[in-house]
Order: sequence, then C-alpha cells, then structure tokens
Amino acid sequence: MGTSVLRAEFRLQSGRTVLGDAFFTPPMKLAKPFPVDGRPAGAAVVVMEASPGMLAGDRYEMDWIIGSGARAAATTQSYAKVHPCPAGGAVQTIRIAVGEGASFIWAPQPMQLHADASFRGSVQAELASGASLMLLDTLGAGRIHHAGEAFRFRLFEQEVTVSVEGRIALASRVRYAPAEQSPGAPGAFGGDTHVGTLFGFGAFADQGAVETVLAAAERRRGVRAGASLLDHGGLAAVVLGSAAWDVHRTLVAMGRELAAIAGRRASDGCAPFAWTEWP
Repeated sequence: MGTSVLRAEFRLQSGRTVLGDAFFTPPMKLAKPFPVDGRPAGAAVVVMEASPGMLAGDRYEMDWIIGSGARAAATTQSYAKVHPCPAGGAVQTIRIAVGEGASFIWAPQPMQLHADASFRGSVQAELASGASLMLLDTLGAGRIHHAGEAFRFRLFEQEVTVSVEGRIALASRVRYAPAEQSPGAPGAFGGDTHVGTLFGFGAFADQGAVETVLAAAERRRGVRAGASLLDHGGLAAVVLGSAAWDVHRTLVAMGRELAAIAGRRASDGCAPFAWTEWP
C-alpha cells in the first residue's frame, strides 16, 4: 500500500529526442530509452513494475512531458494486474503534456482485474499547437480461464480528458460495476469479455483515417470494431473480443496505420509518431 510516482521529460536535442529528465519511486521504474527511426529521431521507453500488481490503497502517478518538436512513446513491461481490494481500491493518475509540434504514444499492455478488484483511473492530456497524441488501452473481464472469475471485479472507472490548444477535444468516462450492471447485455460487452479503445489526436484525424483504422480492424479475426471522428481534431475507436491479445493486437494494427498516415502527412502539420513494433 502506498504511492508510486514516475515523471519523464523528453526534449529535442541535436536532431533527436532524448530523455532529458526522469524520476520514479518503487515499485515503478523506467527502463533505458531506445531510439526510434525518423526525422527527427524519436525515443521509446518501457515502464517496469517491481511488484505483483496493484493492491488496495496503491496509488500510481505518472507525468509525461514531451517538449516542442520531440517524438516519444511509452508502453509497459507486462499486463497490469489489480488484485482483490476488500476495502478501498487502487488508483492511477496519468498526466500528459505534449509541446508544440511534438508527438506522444501511450500504449500500455492490457489490464487484468482479479475477483473483487477495484480500480479508478484518470488520463489528463494537454496538447499544444501542432501536437499529436495516441492513446491505446485494453481491459479484460478478469481471469476468464480461472473458474468463475469473469466479471467478478468490483469496480472499474476510467476518465480521459484531452485538451487541444486549451479547448476540450475529449471528455470520456466509463464505469463498470458488474454486480450492479449486466455486462453481457447488448450495448455493453455483449458476448465478449475484452474491450479496447484507441484515441488519436492531430492533423491526421479525418474521415480517411477513420476508414483506414476500421479496415485494419476488419483484417483481424475474432474482434468487432467501430470508429468515428471526434468534434475537435480527433478520432475514437472501440474494439471488442474474447481475448486480451486479440484486442490489443488489433489496437496496435490500427495505431500503426495512424502512425503511417501522420508520417506521410508530416509536411501538412502532422507531427510524426515515434512508432515502434510494440509487443
């Protein structure tokens, strides 16, 4: 039980993105960044966790600061696990600031909620002029192959707020409380057990991008997907499936297409993403 803090600041230096400053406390830590090809060269990092997962009372706080013109990406080492929380719950807060003409990808591995787990999360992102952002997230119904644990978690709440040049571009909130709801009903999970979301913001976000990510999803087996434009420079996609890996890999395929579009349109004001071959 306790608070773990991670802060990482990327900046553009001599034509490449570098990790200019980093600070973290156990159990979270940051692995050494590795370069990503492109102009300017990008950087990617992996968040590691020296614990079996989040427990009741745990609080994780992350701050990602991307300086003007920098290209950065981050993922996690393995699935996030939230253990039973008989009292209280686990909390995660992520704050993202993307500078002018910069880009950032946050693509964590899927989250697994054990029976009686309780999790509240928030993502708050601010984008400057010409900045781009991609957020990928996958949630499972629990240890579905462990007898009786599908939809046995107590609570999952997640809020995502994105501002572009001071204007709200996204305000999303989801709440799953299986004991109070019918998660298998139409309009919820239906017959599926895993859900993934992708949010993308930048000059690349247009109807053509929506059609491209949907086509990428349709090439994957065992999933259902939908996507649409947001009101102010963004797009949103949802993927449903019966396996975390299927849903996560579909999101990765969709994200790869968005990164390619942004790269091709860099001269039109799209900040190219530091895309790497995520696992």
